[in-house]
Amino acid sequence: MSKTPKHHAYCFLNALALKYRRHPAAIDPLTVLPDLFDFSPPQEQALFLEKFCTAALTNTYAWKEGSPAQALDYGRELEMLVEVAWLLYKKGNNSTKKQCHTLPGVKELPMPLTAAEYRQPQLYLQQFFADAPLRKWKLLIAAFTVNAISNESVADELPGKDLPAFAISVNKLIYTIYRVAVLKGVELQ
Repeated sequence: MSKTPKHHAYCFLNALALKYRRHPAAIDPLTVLPDLFDFSPPQEQALFLEKFCTAALTNTYAWKEGSPAQALDYGRELEMLVEVAWLLYKKGNNSTKKQCHTLPGVKELPMPLTAAEYRQPQLYLQQFFADAPLRKWKLLIAAFTVNAISNESVADELPGKDLPAFAISVNKLIYTIYRVAVLKGVELQ
């Protein structure tokens, strides 16, 4: 019986590999964080996520945020967010950048994280990947992306329990990854 390679999960990090043209194991997730938050703070991303999920849940074409290509791009951004989260989860707190402890900034409010998750974002990353593995999160993102720009509802494809859990979990993940960036001193706009 053959054994599964130790790093087999890296094959699911295709969005990072394509964008940065390197093996995902060689990518420092902290260098990707500015790209994730370059154009919008977490509140705007959470609002866009809500519109994205609403369009995916509707039985008619409901994408009103520009062209369908923007929904596809947003699906890729979510995929990259989850991949970066997975790398941060796997690497734990072993990052070399110094943590700075500050009070919540205006860009971080309202904050869906608990006080413990706010202080230690790794706690939420552990919960996020305990709820579902990387592969399942990517399948959920793909289902929501396709249905956001179609005449079908993602509710026809996925079990009912996955629908609200997806939106809530990814919303918290946006803030968690932003919080990691702040704690690690990553320069964000």
